[in-house]
Amino acid sequence: RSEFEVPFVRRWMATLRGSADPMLRDAAILVRPHPFNCDSWEHADFTEFGPVSVWPRQRYTPAAESARESFFDSLYYSAAVVGLNTSAFLEAAIVGKPVHTVLLDEISRDNQEGTIHFRYLLEVNGGLLWVARSFDEHLQLLGDSMSAGAGGDAKARRFVEGFIRPFG
Repeated sequence: RSEFEVPFVRRWMATLRGSADPMLRDAAILVRPHPFNCDSWEHADFTEFGPVSVWPRQRYTPAAESARESFFDSLYYSAAVVGLNTSAFLEAAIVGKPVHTVLLDEISRDNQEGTIHFRYLLEVNGGLLWVARSFDEHLQLLGDSMSAGAGGDAKARRFVEGFIRPFG
């Protein structure tokens, strides 16, 4: 549901920018709205949070070659991926990125843990997601992932082996 996404991202950015960890505080942020849910993002202003880009801001066709390439590039060149509940988690896992989420009661009950498929992200082969139940815990996990470097995320690799490519 789109009504909570922009406020959640704004709250997340404020928390990130308030971090004691300079790597998190100064990180460039790319927000990738769902291609069919761009309306609430079209005029969202995040200038007070420093280096932040929102793309796309308008609805587009994800099947277009240029859209697929830019989506792949945005995952491949990211240090980590943060989201609530998205198929982009799977694509991020395929390219070996650490995938993070925050389970807050006001969102998780209906939109994360309240959905049928979300448990697979938590359980298969040890789970894909680095899960936090608070922003403080999330900042610690995200900082750990970003400090680990570009060697690929072991959780993502195990999840891909067990869920996306169980037969090799």
